[in-house]
Amino acid sequence: MKNTQTIKMKIRFTEIRLIAYLIALYCAFIPLENVLVSSLGGSVNRYLGIIVMGVTILYQAQNHKTTMFIGKFGWVALLFCLMIVSSVWGAYDLVTGYYSVIINMFLFTFIVIQQRLRESEYNFILLCIVLSTVVTAAVMVFGSEYTSVNEISGGRMTIKIGELVVDNNNLAVSFGIAALCAFYFLFKRTNKFLKIISGILFGFLVFSILQTGSRGGLMALFVAIVFFLIAHNRGISIKMILVAVIVFLLMLFFVERLLPAELAERFTVDSVVESGGTGRTDIWTDAFLIFKDSSFLRQLFGYGFGTFPNMMKEECNFYIAAHNDFVQILLELGMLGVALHISMWIKLFKMVIKKNNALLVGLLVIILVGSLSMEMFVKKMLWLVIYLAFICPDESQLIASNNKYLIKHNN
Repeated sequence: MKNTQTIKMKIRFTEIRLIAYLIALYCAFIPLENVLVSSLGGSVNRYLGIIVMGVTILYQAQNHKTTMFIGKFGWVALLFCLMIVSSVWGAYDLVTGYYSVIINMFLFTFIVIQQRLRESEYNFILLCIVLSTVVTAAVMVFGSEYTSVNEISGGRMTIKIGELVVDNNNLAVSFGIAALCAFYFLFKRTNKFLKIISGILFGFLVFSILQTGSRGGLMALFVAIVFFLIAHNRGISIKMILVAVIVFLLMLFFVERLLPAELAERFTVDSVVESGGTGRTDIWTDAFLIFKDSSFLRQLFGYGFGTFPNMMKEECNFYIAAHNDFVQILLELGMLGVALHISMWIKLFKMVIKKNNALLVGLLVIILVGSLSMEMFVKKMLWLVIYLAFICPDESQLIASNNKYLIKHNN
């Protein structure tokens, strides 16, 4: 018999500590990480992250904790170490910004996962991710001074602050993370009014993804919802199929009825085939040809992390990113890097499946699918999901705890 018991989502604000508020604020800024520049020259999130790490260390010192948790984070650490060491054998100029981001995010995630959160704090962070992202989406959709519309691409929307613009695809994936959290609340909330609110927020975030014109973002969300339903129901059921069909029809309705014709055309199969993934297939083909013509040692160890754009400039006469984590890692870190990358994903999925946490299964799927059309490893979104995967509660234990409470209460 399938155990699909729903656990009531609890948020006791009296239990929430400073660290949870700071992490929630950090998460709220992630969709805008590239445009929130501080007067000190770096992004707001960079300095907020330093504060979060400092507070975490203070908590650990206060609790006299001297041991460090590693666990399955060791697989992330192995890939990170290979990225850093690969600079020794780099054959092309490095994109130093990649190293700065990867070092900052690895240290941030490793330090912050040392602080275990209460159930209320974890749920509070999820709620803040949804609400803050809805505000960001509303700012974009309702045509404020912070909205950028690309008429050449059919009216694709995004956020701009000053002269800086958020990449449409990055914004769409961040909307997708919040949309899946809102969808998750539909299964957690017992109050019908709150379920309706969660459904409205989910629908609005889906509509916002469509406004960005990101096909990869929309696909990532839909695939994630399917895997979330499978994980939640412990398999495929009629209810799961019906919900997936309803979500698909909702997306189809938004595309056909609410989007401008030029923007809606981006989501047709013909448009995807004709554009070749907006030139991505050409980039990947060139990258595979470079890999094929490389020496065995380069195929095994790659050309060094952060070299892909300059490599393409030298070999193919154009400076461009990989738009695919696996292709980028194949050239930069070779077959060894790809093997560690795949192992990392397998370990992360095994961990959240063992915790019976359907939401994190879905969030990992969003990032994984997103990484097939953009570089996610140097984005805070990926590291946010890795962080949530390590601090998320084991829902099978929550069900058992809830059952013990009900038995005790009934007796």
